[in-house]
Amino acid sequence: MYRIIMNLDFYLENRNGTICLFIGMVLAMAVFVFLVGPVHNLVKAKVVKLCGDDWVEEAGYFSLNPANSFHWIGAFSVLLVFMGFTKRVRYRKRYLDRPFLGAVMISVSGILTYFLCFLFFAFLVSLLGSVNSYGMTNPSVMPETELPFWGCVFHAVFLAVFFLTRICLYSAFFNLIPLAPMDMGELLFAFIGKHWSEQIKKNEMLISVGLFLLAFLSLGLPNSFIVQTSLDIITFFQNGFSFIINIFI
Repeated sequence: MYRIIMNLDFYLENRNGTICLFIGMVLAMAVFVFLVGPVHNLVKAKVVKLCGDDWVEEAGYFSLNPANSFHWIGAFSVLLVFMGFTKRVRYRKRYLDRPFLGAVMISVSGILTYFLCFLFFAFLVSLLGSVNSYGMTNPSVMPETELPFWGCVFHAVFLAVFFLTRICLYSAFFNLIPLAPMDMGELLFAFIGKHWSEQIKKNEMLISVGLFLLAFLSLGLPNSFIVQTSLDIITFFQNGFSFIINIFI
């Protein structure tokens, strides 16, 4: 793992480092809200249509408009705790060819989308880290001195991609919770009756607030199990990708 990632606090020791850190975080959040989240919902909508319900296309779920994917709680969660959750892709279960199998496929497709995005960004971090530019690959180099303009750009992009790996992995973890609007909530609807499903859907906003508070309490602690496990997973994959990249470079 690059020491530049393990010591993010070093970025706060000088002006250029602080600017790089801030820009990287803002870029990561923007890419997640405007691209990754909408793609996540688009994939789920495509799976719903594949399972037999064409209504999702007419309802506008095939759009990449972030306003159709995020409510304010899900977007605010990205800004505050680096974990985002989108609006539930609504569909008509009775129109699915196989309702239970369809619910499984819809749930898995959402979680898998986040995980594949995590793998892509983890690979990109390793690829950028292998570029011998601006002292990026030297583990003894920190932005403790004033960086040139393009050095700042390089560091900001690198940090943005690194933060995106964390957001995607956190989101994949939390979408394993079997509650709407999380992806595994689709399986919950497949097991409980129509009455309870409707009650959960009516209180989806309240549940979203509860999920946000859970994310805030668990991700806000740097030594929490989820944070430590996520960093270990990121380290594992980035080291693996770095090993593969070094073979070909």
